[in-house]
Amino acid sequence: MGAWGIGIFENDDAMDWLGEFSESPSIAGLRNPIDEILNNTDYIEAPDASIALAAAATIAAIKGKPSAAFPDDFEIPELEIDNGLIDDAIIAMRKISEDPDSELKQLWEESEESMGWHNTIFSLAGNLEKSKSL
Repeated sequence: MGAWGIGIFENDDAMDWLGEFSESPSIAGLRNPIDEILNNTDYIEAPDASIALAAAATIAAIKGKPSAAFPDDFEIPELEIDNGLIDDAIIAMRKISEDPDSELKQLWEESEESMGWHNTIFSLAGNLEKSKSL
């Protein structure tokens, strides 16, 4: 895992996804990584999980609730995000952080930063929940 911190965007997969998304922002670009997690009934690969978390964090930013660690140089697009997508993002995040078949969860639980990573996920879920009323 090419990660240098517990933040959602502190890994290569998330930053690569954000770069691609910024070239052509769309609802489908946000929904697809989240659906990938929701529809997965097997082992959740770490890159897929990292990308879905990046999509969730981007949704929160678009809705006006970016995390403090959201990349400053990213121009937040104006997209209409419905509460259904927000709910799906929260469910996907829960699956990534709680499912025993989540590689990303397994990797973080092997590290000393496990609690910090879980807190990052919890904070993002809170931002998403708050964004539903905006």
